[in-house]
Amino acid sequence: MKPASLFGKELLHYNYGMACMYPELPMEHAIEIGDVGWFGSDGQFYLLFNATKGESDPRNMNGVPQSFQPLELPRQLFSDSSNHMEAGQVCTSIGVDVSKSRSPTGVECPPITITLQKDKAAFLVSQTTAGRKHIMANDAMPEYMLRNRDNWHRLAQGMRHAVHKDEIVMISGWVKTRSWVLGLGQKRGTTMIVNGVAADNANEGLRVDSTDPSSVTRRGPAQFRLQSGQINPLRDQCIFLNYYKAKSRIFAPPKLEANAGPHNLPDSNEDPDNERFDVTTNNDVETTSGDDDDIEIAEYPPVPSNHHPIDAALDFILESAECDVAIASDVDVHDILEGVPWPDDVNEFLKRRELSLDIGEDKKVGKFSVKDMIVRKYQNLAAHRHDNEPIPPEPTDQPGPSSAEHSDYEQDESTIPTADGRWRASAIIPGKIDGDTFEWPHIKLSEPDDDEAGATCPAAVSPDGKLVAAGFEDAVVRVWDIDTGALMLKLQAHADNVAAVAFSPDCSKLVSGSADGVAIVWSTYTGENLAQLVGHEGDIWCLAYSPDGATVATGSIDCTVKLWDAHTYDIIHTLDDHPSVVQCMAFSSDSSLLVTSAQDQGKVWNTRTGHLVSSLSGHENVVWAVSFSPDGRRIVTGSEDNTSRIWNSATGDELVTIREHTNPVWTVQFSPDGQEVLSGSYDSTISLCDSYLGTQRNLLRNVASTVTSAAYSPDGDYIASGYSDGSVNVWNAKKGTIMADFKGHEDKVKAVIFSPDGQEIVSSSDDGSVRVWSMEDVVRLVPTF
Repeated sequence: MKPASLFGKELLHYNYGMACMYPELPMEHAIEIGDVGWFGSDGQFYLLFNATKGESDPRNMNGVPQSFQPLELPRQLFSDSSNHMEAGQVCTSIGVDVSKSRSPTGVECPPITITLQKDKAAFLVSQTTAGRKHIMANDAMPEYMLRNRDNWHRLAQGMRHAVHKDEIVMISGWVKTRSWVLGLGQKRGTTMIVNGVAADNANEGLRVDSTDPSSVTRRGPAQFRLQSGQINPLRDQCIFLNYYKAKSRIFAPPKLEANAGPHNLPDSNEDPDNERFDVTTNNDVETTSGDDDDIEIAEYPPVPSNHHPIDAALDFILESAECDVAIASDVDVHDILEGVPWPDDVNEFLKRRELSLDIGEDKKVGKFSVKDMIVRKYQNLAAHRHDNEPIPPEPTDQPGPSSAEHSDYEQDESTIPTADGRWRASAIIPGKIDGDTFEWPHIKLSEPDDDEAGATCPAAVSPDGKLVAAGFEDAVVRVWDIDTGALMLKLQAHADNVAAVAFSPDCSKLVSGSADGVAIVWSTYTGENLAQLVGHEGDIWCLAYSPDGATVATGSIDCTVKLWDAHTYDIIHTLDDHPSVVQCMAFSSDSSLLVTSAQDQGKVWNTRTGHLVSSLSGHENVVWAVSFSPDGRRIVTGSEDNTSRIWNSATGDELVTIREHTNPVWTVQFSPDGQEVLSGSYDSTISLCDSYLGTQRNLLRNVASTVTSAAYSPDGDYIASGYSDGSVNVWNAKKGTIMADFKGHEDKVKAVIFSPDGQEIVSSSDDGSVRVWSMEDVVRLVPTF
């Protein structure tokens, strides 16, 4: 086996990807996600083009394939860690002893002694912290690869690269560092010592000494410091790679004999188990003549399938399913392993697992099921139930909890597989496979053994995206961890139904408003009842925390809005110019304005002075929803009169009237860029309109039920919508196409909210449940092209 292949295979068990024996590349060629190319017999990656960049991008200066359309990868697919590996972290083959000496003063990395307990073992040391970026296993990349790999191969041939089609890969992730040292040892008992380097002499990198001169060692890069003398800030040394690879079913002689050049075949008298390392360089590439002319073509023969676990996984797919092409990545196999070290015989390991494969109806492609990967994720969450770590406490002088209960984590039964292995909540993904319906795993937030909580108010997600809160008809406020579903706090002090909740911008507090006429401010750290805001003479229907954290606003059936100092809890202003019950409210992004609605009117207030800034008059029936534009200069309202209207917040002038609905409008919102507004209606549609012209861009309709709530994702790429029949839908906002239809709630959806990072959708319902749906799971299953 070539050293580069052995090196990559020996470190697979870290599940970082394929280890690269040649991490160094010219800075302009540093590997990126979406790169399409191949690994030569020298172990280096050769770039054809980048599938995610445009045709005019510098990375594609050498050309792109015929009929090229860039691959769009939703940001939810990306996982990015700046400190994936610590400085000085050692990666070795299984069965290698590693010991570190005490680090001398001024030395970045202490001396490391590596002792081989077997023949042919590898190691890698990252001198500096290493970052990782990768794409989660998804259906988009393999389907894009299937559609385009023939054109990729033609591009390679046009560039005079005689690479086999099955050796073309697409990069889906990397681990990069600034400086490294690596090695391959040949003999059991060999000792290699990696010597630390003084911090002020880091340009020299790490040094390694070996007791066996046949060991192969490398270090880099040559230029750790820039010409200015400063350390290179770029982590451009790629030490691990993730990639997708395809393999065609061949009705011909074995691949080793058919595709490999004679220089790659072992000598008939050579014992492969005793093969010594053959270190190749770029000068070792064999050249052959073309058929039609004398142009030399570099030949990069493929590595035999049995030399790499990814190839073994592809063989498994072809052996197990009737398909023309198998596509897989190391990330797929890592998911199936579920923490088990990579076996020596990947093919045999996979055969022992009960795996389902996704096979296209035309049987052109076979791949590991992403659906199964998603299900396994939730099975693991249920199987590894544990008491959640408490939220970090506030300073020690903070009083302890008085009216809150901290709950141990218990997974709700609706997120644990039933006897047939399914979840109770399902989803339809029309764009995936026609009529494809399957049980969709998700997290249902609830309190164990308490089914009498009643309907929820609209749920709230903390600004840091870690917590979900909702109030219930049983007068209790419950707070959960969004990732695990753990019930963190059970807040009890209200005397009646809780109608609204909101987090403070710094996530340290939560305010709740109730039919008992009182708003309560709670500590999200301890659950302490910090203050009771008493002053209203009737039920509180709505409330909001100002974005600057200075003010709490509450609206009541007593026809008033009260502004409270969020620190002293004193009433600042009472805004009483409302004709009836205050239905809804919203702060501007700079906290200087507050819009409220009552009956058919909207009011805009100066939050500092309490003065009325403008009145929004023009609707002919009740205003049910209000929303500020991102810059605070405009307001959109939705009304029982079937219209949504856009107003100048400073003057109250009506700028645009949108008449795209045939029934009342229940929900409205500006897009994050302010260029578009959505309106959801009793007529079962969501209209997306230009916010300046009022012209319709898209009309979204899937469920024959009233749209009760809708929201843009933080990046504006997606829309989530809730309906009176309990459905939750996810849409591509740009294309106007449906991506998923979640079935789980059994009554009207009160609210749908995206988490701040856009990775989750939270929905709350009159059925008393709050559910968390993974946007990450949706984009893994639905191709974007």
